[in-house]
Amino acid sequence: MLGALCVVGAFTGAGCAADPPSSVVGIVVDGCGSVRTTGSGVVVDDDLVLTSAHTLRGATSVVVEAGRERREASVVGFDPDLDLAYLRADLAGIRPTGIVRADDGEPGFDRARAWAVRDGTVVEIDVDVVRAIRLETEDIYVEGATVRPAFELRATLEPGDSGGPILTGDGVVGVLWARSTRNSDVAYAIDAARGTSRLDAQLVDADLGDVDLHRCD
Repeated sequence: MLGALCVVGAFTGAGCAADPPSSVVGIVVDGCGSVRTTGSGVVVDDDLVLTSAHTLRGATSVVVEAGRERREASVVGFDPDLDLAYLRADLAGIRPTGIVRADDGEPGFDRARAWAVRDGTVVEIDVDVVRAIRLETEDIYVEGATVRPAFELRATLEPGDSGGPILTGDGVVGVLWARSTRNSDVAYAIDAARGTSRLDAQLVDADLGDVDLHRCD
């Protein structure tokens, strides 16, 4: 299906802006304190959403928002070290976008696009994937050091963008994580293919191990 037509000067054409992927969804979380937390995510399988773990800390209620639809979700994968999580929900009608492995310099990688949900609307974020890195940081509870397979980005992120996907024509390559505290136009994403091994093992075992989902900090 063609994207909406747009007018540029005296000319009318198609493809002036990309149609938002239906697999990009919003995340609404209640739990810690009285402040509702929001984030973004991406449907990667028929009933599975990939998002950021820090958005889900202490969650007692999680809802996936797809357009005007709200669907209750449960946490089935949670990695506080790499800051990734899986949600399971009834996602009928949403076409998933699979996770693929990619490195900077590979064909098509320079055409990656980032997406997030802002105020209930899926928006495209201008992004330039600079390079693959080993990101030395701390776990989501700021208790211990960890190293995350990641990408350095040229992008300006806002609160609530965390968990949004970076997509190529092949699938999900990264998950938006955070912006730099030093440079406003520098941000980071977690490498989706290299960062989900713990989540995948939790799915297979149907067990989160020693993860405490009720913990807020």
